[in-house]
Amino acid sequence: MKKKLIYLSLAILSFFIAFLLWKEYHKHQQQFPVLAYHRIVLTEEEKDVDALTVEEFERQLNYLKEKGYVSISPEEYYNWKEKNQKIPEKSFMITFDDGYYSFLKYAKPVLDKYHFKATSFVVGEFTGETSSEGTDFIGLNDIKNHDGQITFGSHTYGLHRQAEDGTPIIKKKTYQELREDTKKFQALFPAEYLAYPYYTYTEDFIKSLKEENYKLAFAGEEEFATKGVDNYKIPRIPASRSFEEFKKIFETDQFKNKYGNGLIRKICVTINRKLNISL
Repeated sequence: MKKKLIYLSLAILSFFIAFLLWKEYHKHQQQFPVLAYHRIVLTEEEKDVDALTVEEFERQLNYLKEKGYVSISPEEYYNWKEKNQKIPEKSFMITFDDGYYSFLKYAKPVLDKYHFKATSFVVGEFTGETSSEGTDFIGLNDIKNHDGQITFGSHTYGLHRQAEDGTPIIKKKTYQELREDTKKFQALFPAEYLAYPYYTYTEDFIKSLKEENYKLAFAGEEEFATKGVDNYKIPRIPASRSFEEFKKIFETDQFKNKYGNGLIRKICVTINRKLNISL
């Protein structure tokens, strides 16, 4: 009986040591934040929970430039993941949801000033032929004539909605309905990248994206992106926050992927988030 207890204790100790080494290994793998924005506005009075003023946005980008960070495109991330091409050590990605015209009017000049790349995910049913200062959304004329610093992707054609009970409508759609929406967007302009509305996806939706040859799809989860994460479940971190909270993304381990990917990660993240126990 005493021998069994010793062997059991040694096994538990060995597992714990292996877990710590495995966790330390993953913690030091290259990873970076994908920042999620929505609207950029001129004044504090125009702000909502998802918006930043031009001044706040520029303060963030100035901080990142001074710290030596380099923005990358979804294509560069994909090539790093799938083709093992190198990306800068201090990489990050900028994404904007909904296709608001304020992206071109207010955000783009700041992006150009700091030589940063960005991606705008537009909603198909809101996308007209042209955009101007009098419209709320970017038009096809600007999408088809953009410069190399900007990538345009899909935020679905008509699924940026909620059902009457508040559930994102994506969860209530059949595979065929999701596939039709995906095909309808591709008829608007060919997109290779998508951001899920309300950070919500289903396995049927992912299947429809694969059928239409999407390379990457972006969700939520407030965690750094890694090489091993699923191509259709890439995490992003909302960036419309106070400057002090924004700096925590880059200066602390709060948002880093500490557990790699797979079953063990799911268990650790669940314990961490549900029980507030950090493993």
